[in-house]
Amino acid sequence: MANISEHAGFYALTLQSLDDDSTAFYKSLGFAAYSENTKQPKMLYPLEDILTLVRGKAG
Repeated sequence: MANISEHAGFYALTLQSLDDDSTAFYKSLGFAAYSENTKQPKMLYPLEDILTLVRGKAG
């Protein structure tokens, strides 16, 4: 994913939450909602944050 992002302009990992429980779970991991749908919001986790986590564990 890191290599692809350098060449393809990849910005974030995205998903659509299924219910309130999954929304709360993904928010606890750092995902942020970016849609107006409050029952099943579309959420994202920025690539920059993912790379920070991966590089921190690798180093």
